[in-house]
Amino acid sequence: MAKIYCANKDYCGISATVEFERGVGVTFDPHLISYFKENGYFVVDLPNMDYKDLCTYARMIKFNPFGYKKDELLDKLSEMEG
Repeated sequence: MAKIYCANKDYCGISATVEFERGVGVTFDPHLISYFKENGYFVVDLPNMDYKDLCTYARMIKFNPFGYKKDELLDKLSEMEG
């Protein structure tokens, strides 16, 4: 599963078959994940993210990634996602 974040944090509607609420949509479709990445959306696909994007996401959700290695940060963010 990937979370898709659009620039407009208040956006509610459907884009490319993905329903967005308050600027966040969810999809399992790898083609849609690629589409959104290619079109400038911030895509949170935890297992496939590089360290820089993991840190960016951590800060977005108000978590300080300082001092975490990639695997530790991935584990922590996965745990926080529930």
